[in-house]
Amino acid sequence: MTDAPQDTTSPSAFETAKRWIVRLLPIVLLAAAAWVIWRELHHLSAREMGHALRHWGWAGVGASIFCVVLSYLSLAVNEWAGLRWAGARVPAPAVLYGSFCLNAFAHSLGTAVLVGAAVRLRVYAPWRVTLAEIVKTTAFCNVSFSLGMAGIAGGGLLAAPASHLLAVHLQPEIARWAGGLLLASIVAYVVLCAVVRGTLSLFGHAFVLPSWRWAVAQAVIGLVDNILTVLIAWTLLPLGLVGLGAFTGAFAVATVTGVVSSVPGGAGVFESVLLTLLPGVARAPLVAAFLGYRLFYFIIPLIMAGIMMALQRRTAPAPSEPEAI
Repeated sequence: MTDAPQDTTSPSAFETAKRWIVRLLPIVLLAAAAWVIWRELHHLSAREMGHALRHWGWAGVGASIFCVVLSYLSLAVNEWAGLRWAGARVPAPAVLYGSFCLNAFAHSLGTAVLVGAAVRLRVYAPWRVTLAEIVKTTAFCNVSFSLGMAGIAGGGLLAAPASHLLAVHLQPEIARWAGGLLLASIVAYVVLCAVVRGTLSLFGHAFVLPSWRWAVAQAVIGLVDNILTVLIAWTLLPLGLVGLGAFTGAFAVATVTGVVSSVPGGAGVFESVLLTLLPGVARAPLVAAFLGYRLFYFIIPLIMAGIMMALQRRTAPAPSEPEAI
């Protein structure tokens, strides 16, 4: 009886790329995180920070941080749902860890698709999550964000009093129509997922649609996360400075503009658009709220994620090699 032949097959290009990503990603992300932190904070003085804190108030700070925690938890739920839909099975602690790290980096560095996919490749490597499952999970999470953004923008435009809309130079009639169309797009997506089972072909491309139940979950999770994101900044504003409906509509437009601009974290673009859409709001407390939003939602999580990625150890044993037959 002869010995089983040795497997001399060289690793695939994907496996080679994955191995290098796992090795180099922490170094690249840490360098990028250091640059982002310097860019955001190098021009601030202790005096400016103290002045901003007086604008926020301790109650506002506590409420904002509470919303940050809930937002990252909702993102973890979305990550878990995306992995389940894609067919991957990853333990909940690893999902919580991976979701926090990838979103902390993606929020600050931009290019959420590339950063998210790269971090997922590293974090979920011990559980043999395939590239196809990572792509599906990334798409699932991005669609959830888009549905949530459509929800808060549409709801904000419909709920805001006419006086608040006029104050930010929006015609109420146009705003109501735009809000209705945005909310209708969410319903249309759920209906499409219910009618079209499996793959949808569009313009020569194939798209895998979830079931209508998963689509509803995407909309709900995305809406909750985006509402919490708005509240992170709004709770730092003095009470009664601007209505939540008008602020939500302006926030949604500024966020989308920042994402489309491809500027890392939408830095500068987000703030300038929001200032333009809220011309009647006092500048000082609004700018202070921008600072708190960046600090609590971007900078502090980014520092934490950088430390976690640098100290990461495999939390699951490497899969054993198959026995020779």
